[in-house]
Amino acid sequence: MPNMSGGADFLNRPLNSGRHSVGIRRCLAIVAALACAALWTGGPTSAQQQNEPDVAADWQLAGLTEAALQLFTPVTGAFFARTQTGLARSDDGGMTWRSVPLPAAPTGVMAVDPTDHTTIYAVALAGLYKTSDDAHTWEVILPPSTNVPVITCWRTGQSYLSGSCADTGGARRVPAFPVDNVVVSLADHQLVFATFAVQNDAITASGLLRSQDGGQTWQPLMVEAKEKNVPLDVAHYTFVAPSATNSDRVFVGSWFKGSHFGDTIGELDQSLDRGTIWKLSGGGSGQLDLALVGGQSRSPAVFFRALQDTVYMHDNYRTSMPYGPALQYPEFRRTDDNGVTWQTVSGFTEEDGSASSAALAQDRMDPERLYSGIGLAESPTGVKTSANGGVTWQELGRQDIGHVNDIAAGIDGKNLYAATDQGIWRLALPIPSQ
Repeated sequence: MPNMSGGADFLNRPLNSGRHSVGIRRCLAIVAALACAALWTGGPTSAQQQNEPDVAADWQLAGLTEAALQLFTPVTGAFFARTQTGLARSDDGGMTWRSVPLPAAPTGVMAVDPTDHTTIYAVALAGLYKTSDDAHTWEVILPPSTNVPVITCWRTGQSYLSGSCADTGGARRVPAFPVDNVVVSLADHQLVFATFAVQNDAITASGLLRSQDGGQTWQPLMVEAKEKNVPLDVAHYTFVAPSATNSDRVFVGSWFKGSHFGDTIGELDQSLDRGTIWKLSGGGSGQLDLALVGGQSRSPAVFFRALQDTVYMHDNYRTSMPYGPALQYPEFRRTDDNGVTWQTVSGFTEEDGSASSAALAQDRMDPERLYSGIGLAESPTGVKTSANGGVTWQELGRQDIGHVNDIAAGIDGKNLYAATDQGIWRLALPIPSQ
């Protein structure tokens, strides 16, 4: 791996250490509905450092020097980056870039088909568009006038409309626009998911849509809504993550505000039938899922989650509402059984700083090798890496590359790319030993 000698190690502390003990957290969970978390921290310890070979490679700024927000690496070879001004494309591994023509008034939400770089989805004021001819022409596949029925409150099986929590039977409809995320399945590129969020003077609504024909038709999977004066919340989606090898399996991360204490309650849900039926896979009070990777062909049952864990501070839980200032820090979990059970493999304490980045990537050749853009108090920028599935973390190369928004491995496995507020950075990876 690239040179990491001299970089900081973030090593695990025993789970029952000091004032961050699991027992204390259990008490907090009983009192304030905070979920238990296995927390750890530590300083550099040479005996525990990862055994990494030294190589001369380090991060180099590629040809794109404006802030980059998201990366797309379709298997057909072109390389895309979403920026604050549009979509950029490179055909030479990030050395040179050109702008991709988008529909008028784009909102910045877009997705590139992971199996075909000529197919792109982009949201604009006039709807969700699709091109199948390398951005030469665009067609609207989801207009702003689209309305969908409020079909479920997926946490309760009922509707929040008017606070009645009674099934509307599809009688009440809400706008399914603006769309705030589009995701295309690698296992089946005709399978497309889109989330939307609506807030106006009358209602707040959110939902998840599915298309199984490349966006020609859409089915609502989860749709919640509430009247403006109802003190309940609807789901706020953080990601949709279809399995890379099983088109039936998909994960969705979301959060909502608790009605009693005002704390953030996170959820991870999983579907085994492309989103028709959902089952709770993880989550809890103060736990916000930021990203999920895994399901590779080398280990299809293994997935990793990056979370932001929150502790709400208060002197007396019986009289202090809402909670006082919150302390946030990152946490990593894994499953080896397709999300049936999850284990905390590493975590941090509030002294380590906030989980300031949702960037998480998995090495194409080594499923246990993870890359993250977590920002810590002593190392707020740059990419961190773990060689053991998230148990221990180490700085990956120079750390002055900026705030990391996204990380992606090149399709040939030769380079790692980081999208930061300084642009696109490229790191040459060593050739794996045979």
